[in-house]
Amino acid sequence: EMSDDVKPNVKNEAPGASQQVIQIKVKGPESSDAPIVFKVKPTTKFQKVAEAWGKQKGVDPKQFRFLDPEGKRLHHNADTSTTHWGMTLQELNIEDDDELSVMKEQVGGCRWALGR
Repeated sequence: EMSDDVKPNVKNEAPGASQQVIQIKVKGPESSDAPIVFKVKPTTKFQKVAEAWGKQKGVDPKQFRFLDPEGKRLHHNADTSTTHWGMTLQELNIEDDDELSVMKEQVGGCRWALGR
């Protein structure tokens, strides 16, 4: 029966699919920070998530590094990078229940001692 092969794809392409809402968590730079949960559409640009996080924390999100669940950096500057804030969650392969992390941006010449 051919239709069995086709089913998984058809589901993704359904017109209503882009309207679904996913839940993602963003874990802050301090270990004491509780993750902030966002309910967003997969078609939402990551910039909206970053800005909403910054607003909740009262900080400028551009001062922080956002990492996807694989630990890959999401740059706020689209020019420099393949993964950036102008992309949608879908394009970044961020899915329901994923947890992203935020790290403080290193400014100037101070390097953290990682105890190596």
